[in-house]
Amino acid sequence: MEAFDMELTKRLIEKYLKSSKKEKSEIISKYSELTKVKRATAVKRFERYKKRYLFQEKDTQKNSKKRRGSKKKYEPIHEVILWKCWGLAGCVCAEKLHPMLEVYIEELKKNNRFSLYELSKTEEAKKVSLGTLKRMVSRFPKVSTKKHKGNAFIYQKVPISANFGRHALEKVG
Repeated sequence: MEAFDMELTKRLIEKYLKSSKKEKSEIISKYSELTKVKRATAVKRFERYKKRYLFQEKDTQKNSKKRRGSKKKYEPIHEVILWKCWGLAGCVCAEKLHPMLEVYIEELKKNNRFSLYELSKTEEAKKVSLGTLKRMVSRFPKVSTKKHKGNAFIYQKVPISANFGRHALEKVG
């Protein structure tokens, strides 16, 4: 049955593409009557066939899938620069890093940490907005999270039990 549907689609597609809106409606009606599918399904099949088989070139097919939205402003090199600044700042959040970003970049420049990078890239990295910086920092590798604050040795010596639910079922007085 599917072979019949495809063959019928192949035969009717040229006429469908050249016809007016009223004629297209008639073609869809005939097609749905012959194949026993709904009109919406018939329209989808014609549109799918048009996209896949008629306007397809093998080389341009891969290039036709473009990224949506605006162009990326920052390259991976900017992310590396900001990652170094983030490490120098002690792996703080983006909100704390953003106001001091210029200071960190200048400090790393003085210590020749950016000698491999172009000067223009480091200058562009200074102008990163807070939202973009938040997005970049969220992709940085996470630092090991400490289980306990302060001296871990004291937690080995002093046993602490946290059973918060033990009084949940008791009635208050």
